[in-house]
Amino acid sequence: MKLNKKIVILFCTTLVALSIFPTNALCQTTIGDSTVPVEEDETYKWTCTYCHFSYSLMIGVGTYRNVTIDNIYQGTYMAIPNALIIDVTAGYWNKPADSHDSEVIPSMIVYNSTLEYIYYYNFLFMIPTPLNFTLVCESIESDWGGTCNFTGNQIIHEEFLDETVVYTFNSKGIMTKAEYYEDDIKLFTFELKTSSEQGISFGHHYILLSIIAVAVITLIAKKRNKIAR
Repeated sequence: MKLNKKIVILFCTTLVALSIFPTNALCQTTIGDSTVPVEEDETYKWTCTYCHFSYSLMIGVGTYRNVTIDNIYQGTYMAIPNALIIDVTAGYWNKPADSHDSEVIPSMIVYNSTLEYIYYYNFLFMIPTPLNFTLVCESIESDWGGTCNFTGNQIIHEEFLDETVVYTFNSKGIMTKAEYYEDDIKLFTFELKTSSEQGISFGHHYILLSIIAVAVITLIAKKRNKIAR
């Protein structure tokens, strides 16, 4: 009984310790001089939480898109050497049509902080740390067109004179909200949603926790076997 109590105390103490340590200390990847706040196998999901009635049959509340980080590695992209490159699998589920599409996207993000270069393919879901909004805006204007500026933790991209997207980021550089406007009328909003099924992993925390859990179960089982004998 004393052994079981000690194991439970150890397990609970570890849980408390893991909750105290900041997860962003582990949930990031650094290659060379470039750092991004994501790791391989993490999944991020953005769900439509607001939709203007005129778009309800095309998008609708509940529609979502997700991104799974497949590979993070150092390589050469075009004329950019020693770049941190991220390959992803992107998915999209449309609620009104009940249809799902997905595609593997190599080199979705290419980043080299020394050369002050960053490239995004199609979707602005993350900014490398330390956050450099100026660099990102320059990249958006160069690759996507329109005009781009930022204020606080938001990037405002005016794709055309009457179409604007406002991206909001958390302190880790993950995009938490994307709001789409036309003629200053909000059309729809996508927000970062996480759950046990689809969400941001806790880096290596879950591995340590799993090891401890297995150890607890093993020790308790051995103790019970001794008592049974």
